Amino acid sequence: MRHVRFDVHRLALDGEDLPLAYGDVLVADQDGNTDLEWELQVVLLADRTIERAPCALSLRLLDGRQVDGDAFLVRSQERMHVFRGTGPLTGVTREELT
Repeated sequence: MRHVRFDVHRLALDGEDLPLAYGDVLVADQDGNTDLEWELQVVLLADRTIERAPCALSLRLLDGRQVDGDAFLVRSQERMHVFRGTGPLTGVTREELT
């Protein structure tokens, strides 16, 4: 399995900016899948309840790149939230994976 991890600078959830203490997105290529798989882990600066429901995520990576994708909240614990992509993540290509 090839993968790459990017640091996330900014996050918008369904168009609402959420201030981050930490964020990273892991993108992986599983053999046989047509789309790249991805998972976002963030720690917010403030407590925030997020519903376990489909959502649109817009990420500004530390390298300045904008990436977007649909996801589902997998789990939360206090200020930490993990989202799993439910479709493609725009702005990341297979060629970037190692």
